[in-house]
Amino acid sequence: MLLGNQRDFRDAAAICVTESWLSEAVPDSAVQLDGFSLHRADRTSDSLKQRGGGVCCYINNNWCTDIKILSRTCSPELESLTVLCKPFYKPREFSSVIVTTVYIPPSAAAVSATQQLASIIMEVENNNPDALAVVLGDFNHVSMRKALPRYKPQIHIATRKEKTLDQYYSPIPEAYHAVARAPLGESDHNTILLIPKYRQRLRVAKPTVKHCRIWSPQAIETLQDCLDSTVWSNLWTEGRRYASIKSKTSRFRDSTYLIAIRHLNLAR
Repeated sequence: MLLGNQRDFRDAAAICVTESWLSEAVPDSAVQLDGFSLHRADRTSDSLKQRGGGVCCYINNNWCTDIKILSRTCSPELESLTVLCKPFYKPREFSSVIVTTVYIPPSAAAVSATQQLASIIMEVENNNPDALAVVLGDFNHVSMRKALPRYKPQIHIATRKEKTLDQYYSPIPEAYHAVARAPLGESDHNTILLIPKYRQRLRVAKPTVKHCRIWSPQAIETLQDCLDSTVWSNLWTEGRRYASIKSKTSRFRDSTYLIAIRHLNLAR
């Protein structure tokens, strides 16, 4: 149903789901999406709740197949799943992409939840300094602005009624444009489509043209012969005996350059 008539979701790099309500009784085959790999973090007894909860993410096989689960967390304040992806194509400035899907229950203590999540992200950053780490999910009443000040919220629209309970945090400001889609199934949260606005550094910077001189092996040998046959003592005439080292260096540089220009055929 999600992928059938929705090209935006079929082409998505990742689909992250909170409150999946999955458990050991639900096999992967029952919730598998064609063309995607499924990664789950079902709610456990550590949450002190018996039903609901859980998070999962689907990774598009056309985007990435080299995937590693870094951590799963389940507590009364936080449920999370962190996966490391090495996509086929990515901006050169990033070695990999790390996606952390989060669910923070409405009853969770905000301070404890933010501390737990910040600890996970800091460990991820320390172990993968060249990776791009992003955090998304259902945060309810919790904001990560103070716990993760380098991560900027990307969703500025309502996700449930008039409130923005779901959020996407990225260290790249304004990297995505958020678009609301209809809720999935009986959910009362909008499905959020994130459209990239980020441009690679190589595409942002204007290309520059540089010229360089190419010396063939024969040209190098010719230059060596010219330098060997030069009477360098003639450069320092009697009147220049007490010249400064700066003037001597300048004279040597200029003379060497003239020899190269005079005797070598330098191709540009």
